[in-house]
Amino acid sequence: MTLSHHSLLALCLLCYSSLLPADFASEVDALFRPYDNPQVPGAAVLVLHNGQLLYQKAYGLAELETDRAVKESTNFRMASVSKQFTALSTLVLVDKKLLDLDETLQDVFPDFAAYGREITIRHLLHHISGIRDYEELLPGSGQVNDSDVVAILKRQNSTYFTPGSQYRYSNSGYCVLSQIVQVRAGIPYAQFVEENLFRPLGMFTSHVYERDSPPPIPQRAFGYTRYGSTFKKTDQSQTSATQGDGGIYTSVSEYARWARGLNFLVSPELAELLFTPGVLNNGSTISYGMGWSLGSAHGRKRYSHTGSTIGFRTAVELYPESDTAIAVFINRAASAPWDIASEIASKLFQQKILVIPVNSR
Repeated sequence: MTLSHHSLLALCLLCYSSLLPADFASEVDALFRPYDNPQVPGAAVLVLHNGQLLYQKAYGLAELETDRAVKESTNFRMASVSKQFTALSTLVLVDKKLLDLDETLQDVFPDFAAYGREITIRHLLHHISGIRDYEELLPGSGQVNDSDVVAILKRQNSTYFTPGSQYRYSNSGYCVLSQIVQVRAGIPYAQFVEENLFRPLGMFTSHVYERDSPPPIPQRAFGYTRYGSTFKKTDQSQTSATQGDGGIYTSVSEYARWARGLNFLVSPELAELLFTPGVLNNGSTISYGMGWSLGSAHGRKRYSHTGSTIGFRTAVELYPESDTAIAVFINRAASAPWDIASEIASKLFQQKILVIPVNSR
C-alpha cells in the first residue's frame, strides 16, 4: 500500500516515545549545567531519531522578572533558523504555481531598482544575489520590518557583485523573500506561515513576530545578556521586527513537528531543493541550500543552521543518513548552542545509540 504525504505525516507525528538511555541522558544534562539554575536564563533541547523522541528537556528561566521557568513548550526567537521557514514558504508558493524560482525582483516588484532585473528568487534563496545588507543602511532609530527593508533596497543602485557570481550570506535576501510571499499569496506573511506551515503540522503555538499591532506570543522566552554578575533583559533591537530573516518563535516540542514534517508540505522534488547546493554562474556549487547550511560532521552528512540575535542563540542539525534531528535553543547572549548540539551528536554516534532507519530521510 502506498501512503499519501498527509498519511505519512500523520504517522510521523504520532511518534513520541522517549528512548535515550538514562546514563546518556545525564551526559546531555551535564552539557546544560550553566543553564540548569532557577535564577538564570535557560535553554531547551530536542533529540529525535527515526521519527521518535529520544530526549526533550528544559532548563532555567524564560523570564527572570517573574521567575517563569523554561518548559518544552516555551517559544524562543529562532533568529536565522527562521530562514528555513521562509525558504519553505517560498517553495509552497512554487508548488501552488503562484511563483517561479527564476522570476526576478522586478517581476514581483515592478518599481524595484534596475539591478532587480538581474536578481532571481533562486539567487535570494541561496544567498548568491549580492543584494546589500540592510543592517548597513538603517536609519538612525526605530524598528524596521520587512516592508521597510524592501523600501530601503529599492533606493539602492547596485549590488556587492554580479548576481550568481559569489556566495554572501544575506539577511536582506530573506526579508525580501517574505515580502515576495506576501505579494504573491495576497495575504500577510505571518498569516501565510500560520495557514500553510504551522497549522498543517500542528504547530499551534508557534508564531511569526509582528511589529504593528502584534498579538501576544504565547509561552514566550525573553532574551538576556550578562553584565558582570547579573543578567539584563535584551529582548528587542532595531532589527528584531523583521520576519523573513529571523522572526519565527517556536518551542522544542513544536520544532519536533517541524523536523518530522517539513518534507511533506511540498512535492518531493521541491522538498529536495531545500538540501540541494546552490550553483554559481561558473557552475561551481556552494555549501548552502535553501534555508539550510550543507556539510558534514562526525563522518556523516549534516544539514544545519544557527541563529544569533540580541538575547537569543539557536542551533538545529539534521543528519539525514541516520534520520536524526537535534535542536538547542537558549535565551541568552554569549552562548554557543551549536557547540552543544554538535557534542550531543558526537556522543550519540560514538556510543552507537542510534540505529539506521529502514527509510532514511
